[in-house]
Amino acid sequence: MRNLTFKHMTEFDKYITVDKRDFSVVEHLLRKGRRQLETYSSPSIKDVSR
Repeated sequence: MRNLTFKHMTEFDKYITVDKRDFSVVEHLLRKGRRQLETYSSPSIKDVSR
């Protein structure tokens, strides 16, 4: 679970410079995050690699 927290932190850091008014990029990142959350919420996922 620790790797998952680390992965989230690095994802936020990667896109910290995205302009909050760039709606197409923000919407894309939200959709991507929701898909990843659904994937990682699966009971079959135990841990993620960095």
